[in-house]
Formats: sequence, C-alpha cells, structure tokens
Amino acid sequence: MPLYYTDYLKKTNTIAKMCGFGYSKYRSQSEDAMRRSTAKREQKLIRDVEKAGAIFDGRKIPDYLRGSEIINKNGASPKTNVEYEGHFLLSRGDHTTKFVDMKLAMEIPSIEENVGAILRRRLEENGIITRRDIGFDLIVGPARGAWPIGKALLKALRYPPGIKDVYARRGVNGNFHLIYPYPDRRDIRTLIVDDVFTTGSSIQKTMLACDESAEEKNRALRKRTKGVKEKPASFYYVAGVVGINRAPDWNKFLLNTITLWIGHALRLETDIWTPDNCELCREGVPLYKV
Repeated sequence: MPLYYTDYLKKTNTIAKMCGFGYSKYRSQSEDAMRRSTAKREQKLIRDVEKAGAIFDGRKIPDYLRGSEIINKNGASPKTNVEYEGHFLLSRGDHTTKFVDMKLAMEIPSIEENVGAILRRRLEENGIITRRDIGFDLIVGPARGAWPIGKALLKALRYPPGIKDVYARRGVNGNFHLIYPYPDRRDIRTLIVDDVFTTGSSIQKTMLACDESAEEKNRALRKRTKGVKEKPASFYYVAGVVGINRAPDWNKFLLNTITLWIGHALRLETDIWTPDNCELCREGVPLYKV
C-alpha cells in the first residue's frame, strides 16, 4: 500500500511533536519538499513530451504538417511576422501558437506514468485521496481525450477496487451524453477527467451530461414506481483533473474553478485567439490544422 501525502504529513508531524519541533514549521517544510518533488516530475514530463515530438511550436512547423495549411479567410496581407512560421487551429475553433498532442504523448510509457503520478499527487495534496479512502467512486470525461488520462490515474492508484470509469460521447449538436446509464445511487462521488483545459467548456458539458443522465434515470424510476418516493440518483463532483492546463488567463482560470477544484499534470503557457480576433491571421501567418 503506497504512503499517501496526507498520511506522510501525519507521520512526520507526530515525529516533530515527539522531538519538540514546531508543528507548523515542520509541516511547512514537508509541504515544500513535496511541492519541489512534484515540480521536478513536471519538468521531467515536459522534457519527455518534447523528446517524443508531441509539442508543436509555431516558430518551427514540422514538414509533415505543411500540407495541411488552411487558406486564410480573413483577407490578410502577405506574411509580415518573421518570428512565427505558422499557428494552429484547435478542435474547438480557436487559434494558438503552441499545441500538444496528448494522444501521441500518452503512448510513451514514461509519460503515462508521470502524468498519473503527478495527478495522484495533486489529489493527495488537496486531501481528496487519503490512505483510508480514494475519495471518488466514478471517473467521467469526454470519450476521446479523457480515456488515456483516466487510465494513467487508475494505473498510478494501482487500480483500486470499486472505481469505475465512464465516458461521455459528443452528439451531433456538440453536447455530450453518457455512454452508460449512471448514476446507480444518490450522490455518487465523481471525478471529472479531461486531456486539455482551455476554457472549461468540455468539463462543463460533461457535468451537464451527468446531470441529464441522472434526471433521465429519475424520470424512469418515478414512472416505474408510480409515484412511490425513492432516493433520487445524482452526482457529487469532488474535483477535476486534466493532462494539460493551457488556460490563457490564470486569474480567470482560478475564478472559473472556485466551485470545482481542477488539478493539472502540465501547465502550457500559450496565446489563444478566437478566429475573428487572431493577431497572427492579420499578420499573414499560415494556419495549420492539427
């Protein structure tokens, strides 16, 4: 059984009390040591992702992407920006100067291991995972992006019994719906998982899909029991974790995550624009679809 962060603090604080050291001072030293360890893991993760060729930078476009150039529809003048060779079109329609292919990166065993270990550490630091309790019963996320992240986290936790993972599929209208009918009881503790955080729209749509699934199940339950009172099925969202946090505004990210704490394995600082306000499009920098 691994020694989790909260249990480590309890053990070290007990030793500190027995030896006569200050409780708060020893605790802060332990927390700083754990944060430094997590920071080292994150730096190693960045190096591994770069080595795997999963980070695309607009300053140097790979040769195999040059055939996927999109014609600039904004009527921009000839290229005037000499710093960037191009920029990228994200799946949600925004433009960015840097892109990480998480699907490619998560195929590397060392990257998968580091992502799972960092996310587990984030959950331990916030008291969600303890030695006595994992803290959640269900993992939910978008089907395409969240599956490798959820798999890495479960692997880092050594596949605890009783934890199920369910994924939401994107419909024709862009909204998500759960592939399997959940929840099966009231206030099932749910961890939201995604590969990339930009504005939080995918996480919000996933939570909406969960609530709609619960309401659909409750309607069927009321119809079957003919008005007999039963405990309604519902979700209780404990936290969220993502592989990459590329939120352009950190203060806005903190504001959006007041109600739901979200941890990340890798922080990617990059510029993101909407298609109408893209600075690089106005400067004639080619746009590539990734």
